Amino acid sequence: MSFNFNDFKLRIEGESGLLFEFIKLPSQEEHWEYYDKNKDIKVFQIWDRQGFNKSPQVLGLTILFLFMTVYKMVDQVFEQILKDNGKTPSGRFWKYKEKIDEFKSIQGDSNLILPKLFQKYPNLLDSLFNFYDQNKEARNAIVHRRISIINSSNFFIKFKDVVNSQEYSLSIHPGLISEKYFLIRALTEDFPEFSVIDFKRIINEISNSKGQKIKIDELILKLGIVYEIEIKWFIEKLIKNGFIEKNNDLISIKSK
Repeated sequence: MSFNFNDFKLRIEGESGLLFEFIKLPSQEEHWEYYDKNKDIKVFQIWDRQGFNKSPQVLGLTILFLFMTVYKMVDQVFEQILKDNGKTPSGRFWKYKEKIDEFKSIQGDSNLILPKLFQKYPNLLDSLFNFYDQNKEARNAIVHRRISIINSSNFFIKFKDVVNSQEYSLSIHPGLISEKYFLIRALTEDFPEFSVIDFKRIINEISNSKGQKIKIDELILKLGIVYEIEIKWFIEKLIKNGFIEKNNDLISIKSK
């Protein structure tokens, strides 16, 4: 048995589309901030009919929306892994704590069915699970209980669970959103519609390497292992079009 890519793609289709629209925005991190000379700080931009305006409440809700979208995608990774490994909920639906406890019980299984990316880089799975586990209570507070936003600025939010009087802090930086999006998309072994990897970056890395040669695995580590699928796709295209050549696992700029 292997990881069910088709089932997983259907699970994340909605959330993936929403995050993709956010990542596609022409504004990168520096455009999401402007310099407030009066306070000597950078402030998140919120657009309204009067122009750019500071609105902690709107910013807070934006951060919560992005967090919930990312968290749901991560949740679907572990639900798919549990399903592929024959695990089912005790009731009609999974509870988050039950999913986390069930995954912990099988995490060390040498025969665990996983996406190829996690098989090759188990530390990615561990990191993703830590994010999933550590933020479950913040997620539950947002979904199931009434919350009050205490403070929000520069993709950071502090809010209070009014029912339990518990405070939570979240930081949903654009870099984290892109990282989680591309990691989860990479699990489907699809070439994403939008990526930070392109022909130019690969050519530059090869050109700047000693002797204008580099091992494919080394190139992947430099550019980011979550982009392995895209990198290999670009390498194939560059070889096919005569820009680079491959000798075993070593790629180099093709001599003219």
